[in-house]
Amino acid sequence: MSLAGFNPRNVLRQTSNGLLEEMFGGLKIPIDVNWSEAIETDVEPIFQAYQSLEEPTRQKIELLLRDLHSMATESGQRSIFQQAIQIGEDDFLAELERFDSRYDVAMLTYLSKPGGQIVRA
Repeated sequence: MSLAGFNPRNVLRQTSNGLLEEMFGGLKIPIDVNWSEAIETDVEPIFQAYQSLEEPTRQKIELLLRDLHSMATESGQRSIFQQAIQIGEDDFLAELERFDSRYDVAMLTYLSKPGGQIVRA
């Protein structure tokens, strides 16, 4: 998974809707998605809403999605888990291990550790 293969649609598809909703809400970016009716992996409504954002806002989200893509690589995942182990974040590790998607692990790290305690690769 290289940055050259970055595609915002793929990042949105591989990240759980609940985490995407939390990300947009945390950034205070209103996005035209009915999250309660959104179907996991049916990315089109979310992608279309992302595409319809004003250019500066969409660019901000794209940069974040690029970061998440980088964090979802093998080396990014290794960094996340190694650093959590080093600093004794056992509860956080247990939470991360619940997720099958590397993108969910990356997003949860972004949402839970905004101060950079767990650093990206």
